[in-house]
Amino acid sequence: MLLKENLSHFSVTESLRKFLIQDYKIPSNSIYVLRDCCNMMKLKTASAPFAGYNITELLSNSIVVVSSTSWTNDENFDILIDSLKKLKSSANGKRWVFIITGDGPNRTMYENQLKGLASEKLIIMTAWLSTTEYFGLLSTHTKS
Repeated sequence: MLLKENLSHFSVTESLRKFLIQDYKIPSNSIYVLRDCCNMMKLKTASAPFAGYNITELLSNSIVVVSSTSWTNDENFDILIDSLKKLKSSANGKRWVFIITGDGPNRTMYENQLKGLASEKLIIMTAWLSTTEYFGLLSTHTKS
């Protein structure tokens, strides 16, 4: 719930800021965009054919899913892995890019499982990103 009475609001992209102003009538001088340019080259692709790929171009021509995780036992990665298997076997013709950010004890184990699912139409990337880099990633893909 957005409260217009708040002194200030923040968003991660300029597009979200414009949306809040237009659709929620939030005063423009009270919304601040918390984003910065990020180093997209930190993304490590589990899909070998796309190593060194122009990340910005890749993101602009794909369906993109971004998720953060702590890679711990309390997170059920079987749901994600099963979903990726179904998506890989579907013949929808679209290219999907899954970007999973975070760090934790099970990261390497799950990265190894994810490598076997990657293909030309299903690109899976993992990275540890700082808050600034994470906001930068989100703003890179957001269309104005």
